[in-house]
Amino acid sequence: MIKLIASDLDNTALYNGRLSEENRGAIQRALDNNLEFVVVTGRGLSAVTDEFYNLQGFTYAVTSNGASITNVRTGERIGHFTLDGQTVCKLLDIGKQAGAAFEIFVEGRGHVSREYYENPLPYGMPERLIPYIRFSRSPVEDIEKYISENFEQIENFVFVVKDADMHRQVAEKVRAQCPDTFVVDCDSQWVEVMSKSCSKGNGLRLLCESIGIDRTEVAALGDGDNDIEMLEFAGLAIAMGNASDRLKGTARYVTADVRDNGLAQAVNLISEGKLV
Repeated sequence: MIKLIASDLDNTALYNGRLSEENRGAIQRALDNNLEFVVVTGRGLSAVTDEFYNLQGFTYAVTSNGASITNVRTGERIGHFTLDGQTVCKLLDIGKQAGAAFEIFVEGRGHVSREYYENPLPYGMPERLIPYIRFSRSPVEDIEKYISENFEQIENFVFVVKDADMHRQVAEKVRAQCPDTFVVDCDSQWVEVMSKSCSKGNGLRLLCESIGIDRTEVAALGDGDNDIEMLEFAGLAIAMGNASDRLKGTARYVTADVRDNGLAQAVNLISEGKLV
């Protein structure tokens, strides 16, 4: 029997950054039926929207691609992983050589240069994502100084890349020069770097161990390649209809597209005991 539903946010639970009424209702019914609903996202904790905090019974979030596992009601941190200081110095050099902008996550919040915050377009960020950047990032006057002051507290070091060539070059250099890292490069605008201990799957595993839920009692939903480890961990792996082909290859069940509230479809079937 499924006791916990783990879900990615963007393009899984959220479409264009919003939780539909259908998805919200399905999640609340699951919580009312004593199922845990856990957000497992690449977003920092501060970017988990109030729509989830307003759900009665919503308790846990795995954020920054597994770097932080938190009880959002008590503030208790169940797990937390940061990058090694020497690795941060290497990442800074790689980014400066490539001409990339940086997004630096400390304590669940993204920090960026004021120039990037005020006008992300020249750095490769599409206009549709500017509201999300303004909502979820905090500007600092000197991003390199901020990195140097927090180099042992960084849970996610993100390169903002202008094009496919920069994306490929940065990802290749990080993997070659920083073998102690976990790299997520499935989004065209970002190359995200975390501790080797991080992944959505490992973060979900640590949470389940903490609260006494077996992996066979877990259902996981996602759409991107960074959700693969999470779906591989779960007893019931569900891919969105809009998911990547690689992710669909790991799934036992493919639900509807995010635009058709595929999460609600799957969660309702789980709540009714029809999908196990």
